[in-house]
Amino acid sequence: MKKGRVLKNIILYGFIVVATVLCFAGAYRVLSWKDTSGSDLSSLSQLYNTEKDLMDVVFVGSSHCYCGIYPPYFWEDAGIAAFDLSVSAQDRISALHHLKELLKTQSPKVVFFDVYGITYAEQMVVSNEYRNMLSMRQSVNSMELVAEYAPKEKWLDYWFRFPIIHGRYKELKKTDFVTYAPNRFGRGELVNFRLNDSGIGELLSLDEFHPAALSSDQTKWLEELTELSKKKGFQLVFYSAPFYISQEAQDQMDAVAVYAEENGIPMFDFNRMRDELGFDFYYDLQDPEHCNANGARKLANFFEGYLAENVALTDHRGDERFWQWDQDLEWYRHVSTLDELTRETDPVEYARILAQEKDFKVIISLEGSDFASIEGVDYPAVLMEFGIADEKGGKWLYEDGKAVKVLENQLDAEPYYVKLNNTDTMRLQYQGDYLFPENVMIGRQSYYNNGHRLLIIVYDELLEKVVHCGYF
Repeated sequence: MKKGRVLKNIILYGFIVVATVLCFAGAYRVLSWKDTSGSDLSSLSQLYNTEKDLMDVVFVGSSHCYCGIYPPYFWEDAGIAAFDLSVSAQDRISALHHLKELLKTQSPKVVFFDVYGITYAEQMVVSNEYRNMLSMRQSVNSMELVAEYAPKEKWLDYWFRFPIIHGRYKELKKTDFVTYAPNRFGRGELVNFRLNDSGIGELLSLDEFHPAALSSDQTKWLEELTELSKKKGFQLVFYSAPFYISQEAQDQMDAVAVYAEENGIPMFDFNRMRDELGFDFYYDLQDPEHCNANGARKLANFFEGYLAENVALTDHRGDERFWQWDQDLEWYRHVSTLDELTRETDPVEYARILAQEKDFKVIISLEGSDFASIEGVDYPAVLMEFGIADEKGGKWLYEDGKAVKVLENQLDAEPYYVKLNNTDTMRLQYQGDYLFPENVMIGRQSYYNNGHRLLIIVYDELLEKVVHCGYF
């Protein structure tokens, strides 16, 4: 009898322990930190979603890396499987351990290292500290990162993570419960077409070469990177992205250049090479610190040239194993189209751009009773871009080059439902013109004409979300 009771207690306690672990695991999956560069993007999630030994070229660094290096350029031009392992404000300790994390599953031939991380003494923004300390899967490597970076009194908080992330309840959103699509196929970049209009002053004069005296910790970091490259068999290349650099930081870049020369490591300081690169600090930056798509194009051209001359790489285009690079390039093209839409003020041209694109589901909502040209908008001409010759108002779905009218502007019309993805359903109905939020609902979010006669909603099926609304 006693043995039976003991056995029952063991089973009960074991069940409680397992249930507790599963509950904490489920809660951690939702509450965990999933953002390394803003916009719900995580280079670590993208890494973990990549099969083994697909990456040929890896770029490591801070926001200078994910803003300045676009893997889709390398893929489109030469089928190079490149990846950005980058985190906002990635310091040197974080960079080293993130590279070690990548090397668990990938065997790149070349690693380009943005050495600006050597200038970081500590994180100045707590969210960046979390991005660098909490995004990696728990392992010996992640624990070593904490032990090297954080003070001892914070070790347990960072190792167990729950003391930090348990306060995220109020900020939870859809991407905490469902993986954001680009985190399955993205290759680390954050695409931006904005131009630098900050009115920043003069560029730093770089006539003199003035290497700083590196600290023992900085020198040790460079030595560890060098040894890691030898151990893992990849070519190590240092670079510094172009931006409005300070004199103090430039002196440290000069010091890294000295180390690189002494150790036979290629080093490309693009601030010193800005004339050779043809870099325009208005046209090629999005702000004083970061490249835009134009600047990233120039960096890609340079690195592609270097790789063509120095490294034998396979063109992987057409290989199904590299589907993520195909989708990443498609994503870049979508962002480029979105940039065009955002800047376009002519509704006919806006419609023409959309009508030529694939992977977009377009919802067209035309309300009111007179659809002639009003306030300079030729509504029939806009509709004709989608192949719509209807003289009445209503709501259409446009996809695969074809528009289908799904709802008339009639108060007694039955609502029309469209399942957009596993979590979102769109409901179209008509309760009146212009000012009725219930007319277009996606999930709990209203997308309605808001006082405008014509509304064009752009739903990106690759990203599984609304990316733009045009009101005319």
